[in-house]
Amino acid sequence: MRYWARVTGTVLFGLHTLGLLGVLADSHPGIGLTKVLTTLSWLIACGAVVFLWQRPSSAFFQRVLPGRRGIRPSGLRCA
Repeated sequence: MRYWARVTGTVLFGLHTLGLLGVLADSHPGIGLTKVLTTLSWLIACGAVVFLWQRPSSAFFQRVLPGRRGIRPSGLRCA
């Protein structure tokens, strides 16, 4: 099974978390809007990662078309 999409999304979320920490730690005046927007985008990304690792998502990533061993519904071959 290929879980590269979920793993890649999780790694990118980790990098985004580091960026959020950097923005929040910045004490320069005038970046309040940047802090708000970065936090908002982090919350959206967090929700996306949570949904990626839910049980229904696991079923989607493991689904294979019946009668076509190794072919996923998207048409991509499984390794």
